[in-house]
Amino acid sequence: YGMPLAATYMPWFDGYFENGRQLLIVPPRDPKALSEAIRKITGDATLRRALSKEGRQLIETRCNSEAMGQKIAEFILKIA
Repeated sequence: YGMPLAATYMPWFDGYFENGRQLLIVPPRDPKALSEAIRKITGDATLRRALSKEGRQLIETRCNSEAMGQKIAEFILKIA
């Protein structure tokens, strides 16, 4: 939806998201870090716009049916 995000780190983020580019990533179980990331986003209009734009672009290019079908095909060929 083109919304700026802050999220706690998940292992599947590696190689997918770039911290500070598509979203702000904070350590798990660290409410202070999450709060600080949210404050950073709400206090910086330029950052909000950049995260929104980059996040939306990532979803449009990597999470469409063609891209997802390609990844599934690659996975199937790898395990076959």
